Amino acid sequence: MIQLRDKDKSSFERLLDFLPDSIVATDADGHILFANEQAAQLFGYTQAELANQTVESLLPGKYENAHQNHRENYFAAPRTRSMGIGLELIGRKKDGTEFPVEISLSPAATKDGIMVLAAVRDHTLQKRAETEAAVRATQQAVVAELVMLALQDTDIAALLKTVAERVAQTLGVEFSAVLELQPDGTSFVLRAGMGWEQDSAGSVISASPDFMAGYTLLSRKLLTIADFSQEALTNVARHAQATRVAVSMKVSEGALLLTVGDNGRGVTDKELGRQDALGLLGMRERAESVGAQLTIEGVPGQGTTVRLRVPMAP
Repeated sequence: MIQLRDKDKSSFERLLDFLPDSIVATDADGHILFANEQAAQLFGYTQAELANQTVESLLPGKYENAHQNHRENYFAAPRTRSMGIGLELIGRKKDGTEFPVEISLSPAATKDGIMVLAAVRDHTLQKRAETEAAVRATQQAVVAELVMLALQDTDIAALLKTVAERVAQTLGVEFSAVLELQPDGTSFVLRAGMGWEQDSAGSVISASPDFMAGYTLLSRKLLTIADFSQEALTNVARHAQATRVAVSMKVSEGALLLTVGDNGRGVTDKELGRQDALGLLGMRERAESVGAQLTIEGVPGQGTTVRLRVPMAP
């Protein structure tokens, strides 16, 4: 256990500001004694503001009571260890944003008693990578399953129906379709689908760029519109304090336009400029990767509008 004398404390606190990790020090009652600059930035406070908080204020409200019990148990037998092994730990920023964290605990002895140093790491990017890896593994397993069915089954209609069903289930969508482009290149025939009317098989669908199937064909690239709409809706649920949200998508002037609007508090310019707003940064990165234009506008008290414009390939 670290031993700290009074004359060492100020030097120790200054030293913590040079560490790359976010450090929060608390006493046995959960009061934050000090936090380094990295911790203040991570949680969206100033260092002075954090010093007036309890550690439970950095957690979602539903975890506060349980954490008080865990804190009491830890101080009864303090030792250096990771916190919540096998559990998903969640932090809460000043603006209410919740995010996954990793926390390591170390006790330190002072003349006023034991304090604990918590090293906090934002786990958002790692969680996202883990989730994406799990999704890819699931999708690859489904592809392997469909390949095996194709090798075993000579009933093409039944196979295509299974393909449409498994794709919809794997992607978590209500609609899917297996379309066959006709020789003249102006239309598709619906061979199988999920979420369509029962007798829709055999229907002819235009290959015009004004329709989604035709747009996708002419773009000649993977479209990831669902990622943007899902991210935008997640941001609405977490931050917007909205009672209504509208999503629209259309093809206009050679581009696919996605709009997500809500009637919430309205995102501010300061929030849009934050470098730790990983949801917004992720949306911008994905937009750039497909050559799309992303605009986000907020009006205080009226809501936020997210617009994505994906140009069609020539």
